[in-house]
Amino acid sequence: MANPNLLGIGTVIGLSTNVGIATTAHTVFLSNAASSGKLLKINNLTAINVNGSTAVNVTIKYHNQAAGAGTSTSLAYLIPVPAAASLIVVGKENPVYLEENRSLGVTAGSANGIDIYCSYDEIL
Repeated sequence: MANPNLLGIGTVIGLSTNVGIATTAHTVFLSNAASSGKLLKINNLTAINVNGSTAVNVTIKYHNQAAGAGTSTSLAYLIPVPAAASLIVVGKENPVYLEENRSLGVTAGSANGIDIYCSYDEIL
């Protein structure tokens, strides 16, 4: 099924996800499965440094496959998030649409140093 036509949407559901990134390996934190019939509109994406003493670099990538494989584009690349601070990567002023078979992932500069908060609309 193709992404829904925004002029003919039937349902919009507001959702959020909050993920602690326990590793420095790239981790998919939000995906939209192939043939889901949904479009995800990312309204807010914030990286929070939960390390109280040092900055932690963060990279956020947009993948053209739901499992985090395939081609990716950086939304944020190696940006240092100061200790006990946050970085707004996506806000209402610059939303990101996650189409079918797409995903968002994060790479953190240190294990257990970054939490991700993401609010989004699921459009059907």
